[in-house]
Amino acid sequence: MRHRFVFIHGWGGSRNSLGALAKELQRLFPQGSDLSLYMLELPGFGDTPIVEELNLKAYGKFVLENISLIDGATDDSIQLVFIGHSVGGKILLQLASSANLPTHSQLVLIDSSGINPKNSLKKNAFKFISSLYAPLKLLLLRLGLGKLQDFLQRVFYKFVVRARDYEKLNDKPLLKTTFKNIIEEHISIERLQRIAQKVLILWGADDQVTPAWMATELNDNIKNSEKIIIPNGKHGLPLQQPELCAKYIFNFLQN
Repeated sequence: MRHRFVFIHGWGGSRNSLGALAKELQRLFPQGSDLSLYMLELPGFGDTPIVEELNLKAYGKFVLENISLIDGATDDSIQLVFIGHSVGGKILLQLASSANLPTHSQLVLIDSSGINPKNSLKKNAFKFISSLYAPLKLLLLRLGLGKLQDFLQRVFYKFVVRARDYEKLNDKPLLKTTFKNIIEEHISIERLQRIAQKVLILWGADDQVTPAWMATELNDNIKNSEKIIIPNGKHGLPLQQPELCAKYIFNFLQN
């Protein structure tokens, strides 16, 4: 069988981020296999510029445009596999739940975002602290205490998962607003239940960015899905343990 793999990195990554995983996966196939690997790079990362504010749908459109360039992507005799890490997985969820991916394709979601972290204690704390901090920030600026305000802002950002990523984008306004759009968009349970593709959900048990309960929610609502939790694995699972991830992906495809 011919295989076509499409890799989509997470936030802050590049086309090279999942290179080790791709290499390990390629090594597992017999020599001479008809195998092609496509390493996508999202606008705003690596060498790919961002020219306008984007959201999840816009990133999905970018992925679809690149898929159209893959030889045989619509041929159901080809095993077409999409592998998305973190935000890359979120983009795949958006596309699959909107029926924009070939139904014969298969998805691998690794520590994917996309589930609304409504049960997150940290998220609720952030909302509460936000309501207190906003008027304080305004008062400090009016009093000319800008340096104190900057210090408190850095402390403030530490109360929410990945908020430091947002802070780092002060000199990249397009990417900063795009980041805000992405983290505020979620895939509903109803949309998850529309996904027709076969899906492997690969997760680190100790992921603090997208906790493992999210993997369970995906598994419970995507009808044709399989969940594997990696002990001691963290959010950077495909970067830290590419050999193990490749093994599970290869076995999933063989089945």
